[in-house]
Amino acid sequence: MTQVVEKRISKNAISIQPYVESNIENMGLEKYGMTLHQGATHKEFLTCLEIHGRKRYLNGLDEFAPEVEKIKDPDEKKAKVNQLREKVIFLERALAGNDSLKVGDKDFWNKVEVVKRDNHEFWGKVTVEVGNDIVYLDETDPTDLIIISSIEAGGFSEIAPSYEDAKGGSIAYKWYLDKKKESSAAKTSGKKIKNEAIALLDSLFKKDGPKLRYLAKCIDGNSVQYKNDTPLDVIYDNMDNFINGQGIERSINKAATAFIEASTMNMETLRIKAVVRDASMFKFILHKPDGNLYHNTSGEMLGKNQADCIEFFKNPMNAKLWETLVDEVEVHW
Repeated sequence: MTQVVEKRISKNAISIQPYVESNIENMGLEKYGMTLHQGATHKEFLTCLEIHGRKRYLNGLDEFAPEVEKIKDPDEKKAKVNQLREKVIFLERALAGNDSLKVGDKDFWNKVEVVKRDNHEFWGKVTVEVGNDIVYLDETDPTDLIIISSIEAGGFSEIAPSYEDAKGGSIAYKWYLDKKKESSAAKTSGKKIKNEAIALLDSLFKKDGPKLRYLAKCIDGNSVQYKNDTPLDVIYDNMDNFINGQGIERSINKAATAFIEASTMNMETLRIKAVVRDASMFKFILHKPDGNLYHNTSGEMLGKNQADCIEFFKNPMNAKLWETLVDEVEVHW
């Protein structure tokens, strides 16, 4: 795709934006708000999957693709297919002067000339080129529409389908497709969640230190670092870093949400979860080959996962074993 320098840009323009977060390392470039070194560009071909000798391009224009086929609701699937075919009709008219297509035609794909799924000569040449500058796209331009559709379908490994996908996903994207209204809402929502988490952190620090201590043990990747004599200021700083995506969870949105969810737990649940986590770290609770968790000393089965353990120890019938586990763990606190 060739970037057009002079293009009329509307306030709702679609674009490919560099994705830069100050807390995500990228050879130091994040400090300067860049994804690549100055003057460099990244060119990528459209992703092509080959399964059993058959090629499939992730272009978002294939109604036989798995993501379309798996839609169970008939009305939803029909709407998706119709939307997809409308794009194909536009592209065929623009690229090949093909006016023979109708959305409801049973022979629709037999009449497609250019953007049919097996036109390897065409799809194999589809590329996108990006750098540190914003690339503006126009849905009324056939080449740009193909790029937009392909990004939304995951057709380019370095470009996220949206700002929210870039921020919350496990993939280290360097760019994202920006649809002004959608990304603004996502950014605003993310800021609100982060601000809510920070406000809760401030409140716990001032009013309920013991709960903040247990909460930190429940969400920090290194729970055993927190002792009874660990200063609350240290815990506050660690939780502030966690909320800002500098802990085990790199997504600020997910980290802030995890903090908020943990803060809604009552003290009993938080304490049990904290003890269970540390018991696992100290090997007082062990996984065995049958897939279950066991108390190492007594051999008592506690459940399949941490949630099962918490429910196990909430049961008054298991109070004696709970007291034993607490004695084993809290000596390290």
